[in-house]
Amino acid sequence: MKMHITNIYGQSPRSTAMISQNMVASVARGLGFKEIGIYSYPIKTDTYQEMSKRIDGMIASVSFGDFVVIQLPSWNGTEFDELLIKKLKSYRHIRIVVFVHDFIPLMFQNNAYLMDKHIELFNLSDAIILPSQAMADKLTSHGLKTRIIIQSMWDHPHNIDIIPKKFAKKFFFAGSPTRFPFVKNWNFSNRLEVFSDQPADFENKNNLNVTFTGWKNDFSLLDALIGGFGLVWSENISNQAEKEYSHLNLSYKLSTYISAGVPVIANRGISLQKIIEDNKIGFVVSSLSEANEIVNNFSAEKYSEIIKNVENFAPLLRTGYFTKKALIDSMGAAFMKKEARYDYL
Repeated sequence: MKMHITNIYGQSPRSTAMISQNMVASVARGLGFKEIGIYSYPIKTDTYQEMSKRIDGMIASVSFGDFVVIQLPSWNGTEFDELLIKKLKSYRHIRIVVFVHDFIPLMFQNNAYLMDKHIELFNLSDAIILPSQAMADKLTSHGLKTRIIIQSMWDHPHNIDIIPKKFAKKFFFAGSPTRFPFVKNWNFSNRLEVFSDQPADFENKNNLNVTFTGWKNDFSLLDALIGGFGLVWSENISNQAEKEYSHLNLSYKLSTYISAGVPVIANRGISLQKIIEDNKIGFVVSSLSEANEIVNNFSAEKYSEIIKNVENFAPLLRTGYFTKKALIDSMGAAFMKKEARYDYL
């Protein structure tokens, strides 16, 4: 039996979707998985026969009885994902796990009509890895029946030496102003540094405490997080109920902040709220005003204490703990009898 995992290529190097899949595949290779590369392409240029042949080439190394983890979405469209899973299901004694990074019918409001199709597709798998229990509850209420493994948190593996963090009354935010427009209207007393290009419609005179320092690759981003607080904030925009979706999915930037050794401040209700509070690695707040007030009242002594908590937790993310656990547990769920697996997982 061989173990395989899909991995997407061909997107922008700034794509969090590709970065997260590449990370999972890298951790999986350390566990002995072989990679199935999927290139992002304009699927509508293919006929059904062309797409079928393309997928046949991608999965040529898969054999009867193998174990395959499919990271979804592939961002090549629902038709592509459906054909990929159905082709793999035709292999005798194969075991398939779907690793859900994002759930498109909930992520984009105009794709809500795809809910039943996605649930039907997921039910073809032997097990599924979902971001959170809240997501699991939501999909189960819509008919999901396959065995569920909860991912719990993104990892952010690296081997960079982390320098001691400096106390500063400052926020850092990694994200696009288009998706997170609040960064263009920052009227708070503490500074906000945004790791993105400055938008054309940004007005400096009305936002004196915000600076845009450009997109940064992984090494540069971790190096730039020298202190202060990592901000995780969502608000609803056109076609995307970002705030509600943050209650279900996982924030990759949050794990980046923690892996870099920086405490976080996140919107209340976020799926990672319990982990943040239980491990005392940051704060959850109901408004940006509340976040600003927390930073206003912080001291160097309190910052030193929370940094210790972050450094106690961060090695889990730096070594891929949550990804390894999800992959191993999903394999057990896929192969063990339902009544037996609870004794071992």
